[in-house]
Amino acid sequence: MKADHRLYKLRFLLTDTAATAKVAASLAPCLPSGTVLTLDGDLGAGKTTFVRSLAEAMDLPTDAVSSPTFTIVQEYEALDPEKPSLYHFDVYRLETAAAFGELGLDEYFHKPGVSLIEWAANIREALPAEFLELNFAVADGAAEDAWLAALQTGGGGQLVLAEDNRARVLTFTAHGEQSAAIVRKWQESPAFPGELAVQAPTIEE
Repeated sequence: MKADHRLYKLRFLLTDTAATAKVAASLAPCLPSGTVLTLDGDLGAGKTTFVRSLAEAMDLPTDAVSSPTFTIVQEYEALDPEKPSLYHFDVYRLETAAAFGELGLDEYFHKPGVSLIEWAANIREALPAEFLELNFAVADGAAEDAWLAALQTGGGGQLVLAEDNRARVLTFTAHGEQSAAIVRKWQESPAFPGELAVQAPTIEE
């Protein structure tokens, strides 16, 4: 069977930390055990807020949630055995995908949990065929983008930007059909934050 190399994309405009938290919290119930998510983006773009909100929505302890720079991976074990744990990686210090495998970190992909990897571009070749790629970026022309988004959602332009007056753009890219199915399930859920979406889903070959 020929592999499906199509990319299913979805984009959100995040005007504050509450918007970032809302996206993460709504996504969490749709993530089955074994899901791999990658996070890339500049410092201060909202990655830590997203991780903390995702962990909270998964009923995991959030007090110690931070970027695990010095340990490579931080495990947040679910108290309920019926729910997945969260494995939070920061692979900034790994220079190659081979190093990721040599440390046995790819074994986490087969554990009963959700793997979330920051700076995943460093280990791209070590990623499974199926994963959700999240990219956080500071919006260009943030005020204009926020205004247009508000008009789209009937907000009359009254969106509140983050403290630095810059909106964030969060782009989801689903690699593989199973990952695309997760995103479609999310879109169909009552909690899906459609008011924050600024681009209709697109499929790229």
